[in-house]
Amino acid sequence: MQGRSLCAATQQLSIDSISQTALFLLLLRKQSGADIPDKHSPFQGNSASRINIAGAQAVRFADGDTLICVEANDIDGDSFKLNIERRKMPAPRPSRKGKKKPAVVAPQVLETMSCNASGSLRKLPANEHGWMLTSRVNGCHSKLTAVQHKDTVHLFTERGEVQVPLYKPRFVGGINSLALNSNAVFPPMTGKVEKVMCKPGDVVAKDDALVIVEAMKTKMVLRAPRDGVVEKVSTSEGSQVSEKSALVTLVEEADADELD
Repeated sequence: MQGRSLCAATQQLSIDSISQTALFLLLLRKQSGADIPDKHSPFQGNSASRINIAGAQAVRFADGDTLICVEANDIDGDSFKLNIERRKMPAPRPSRKGKKKPAVVAPQVLETMSCNASGSLRKLPANEHGWMLTSRVNGCHSKLTAVQHKDTVHLFTERGEVQVPLYKPRFVGGINSLALNSNAVFPPMTGKVEKVMCKPGDVVAKDDALVIVEAMKTKMVLRAPRDGVVEKVSTSEGSQVSEKSALVTLVEEADADELD
């Protein structure tokens, strides 16, 4: 299985990462024994396959400017046939007052593929967090740790960490940026702060590295969720932190000027 470099913020997700993430979410849902109540969960139905139809489930991921759609059909127990489609999403067009709305452009299909996936999940002890996923994708076995934190699934392998963002509908993102914690940086799991790479007053851009946290023998680079100014650093090197710890808080540059 191919992992993704922590320092490379943009790299196309591999078929292994997509399949393992879909398998993790499918097995997690099956273990819960109930439908996920969040209507914006990754198990969002579409016109072709809905989760309330027996035997078929849909999972969607975001990969840069592409949308990855996975249709999962139950084969036997914890085995699934995954049909994967990678789509190029059209750039959003700004609305112009008084002008006719532009025609909706259908996403371009870039790639289609399919694979067989099966596996099992085991809950890790409370002090470790996450799940141990034993997977088999097209006959290839692998064992890794999976953690879902907010809108991202983190896969931890011997080669490092792979982050797979869950698809979030555009109308959800525009509801309230504060409610989505876009001003704070949280670690995906409990760990130890290895390095703090920013200080209050620093101007940062989206995806700039802010803090490095080590957990489960893996180093995780926590990046800025958006452009802004560092208002507060709430941790220090060597500190133990949890997924509920806001390590860095950002503000808009205009707000930072007012604070001065």
